[in-house]
Amino acid sequence: MYLPALTSRGQAGPVEKIGEPKETILDTWITARLNELLETVTVSLDKYELDRASRPILDFVDDLSTWYLRRSRDRFKSEDESVRFSASFYTALVLRKLATVLAPFVPFIAEEVYGRVGGEKESVHLENWPKSEGFDSKIIEDMKKVREVVTSALELRQKAGHKVRQPLASLSIHDSFSQELLEIIGDEVNVKKVSVSDDLEMKLDITLTDELKDEGFVRDIIRSIQDARKSEGLSPSEKIHLVINTNKKSVVDSYSGMIKAPTQIVDISYSDVKQNYLVPVDGGGETTFSIIK
Repeated sequence: MYLPALTSRGQAGPVEKIGEPKETILDTWITARLNELLETVTVSLDKYELDRASRPILDFVDDLSTWYLRRSRDRFKSEDESVRFSASFYTALVLRKLATVLAPFVPFIAEEVYGRVGGEKESVHLENWPKSEGFDSKIIEDMKKVREVVTSALELRQKAGHKVRQPLASLSIHDSFSQELLEIIGDEVNVKKVSVSDDLEMKLDITLTDELKDEGFVRDIIRSIQDARKSEGLSPSEKIHLVINTNKKSVVDSYSGMIKAPTQIVDISYSDVKQNYLVPVDGGGETTFSIIK
């Protein structure tokens, strides 16, 4: 069964068949967490232990929002239609089952969620209780360790005085993970390479090359553009033109593709006149820009 995609407003929208959804390790993890939740809640409700049945729901919602959905944002905005479809498919699947689990505890919220992800029945309260399909406890434990590693590495970054948007060269960790999980760590910590060593101490290479500084500057531009889009009330899919005033034109040119992809920019033009929005530049000078619909 093909579940509906989610629009930018969270409403269910029509989906055309684009082959089978492509499952990522994030999808594997969140569905494992969902089945773990279903098993825990079902056993507790059968015993009339309402406190034990409701408590794990909050932990799951936190995992879903602060890890799965946040890490899937780029998938929802991908230029690849199959990537967008897969992200919407698994999100709708999880939310629909979650709504059914929520129904005995928060009936009105459950009804709202169920309707927004295209529930097939007139009401979530007419759905059968979902059954756990079993789950891989290893992926759950591995992802928990990944998040612990990320937290520790971000603490090292903070102590070194480097903001997260500034890319760093490498991170060395002791725990061994699959390549997909190592990529998640690298993306979260914003390092170019994550390696596994026998050293029990986590090490972060904080040496900044000119290339790393340039990429950090570009990431600041991207963040500022995204903030400007929000302040001007633009939808995530709305295309814009960028006018920029900067003394780092060569850097912007070199990273133009990186700037355009997440910000829905059609083209970039330069101006000698100060623009509406400011991007502070370390070491003096400043970059300003305007966005044109």
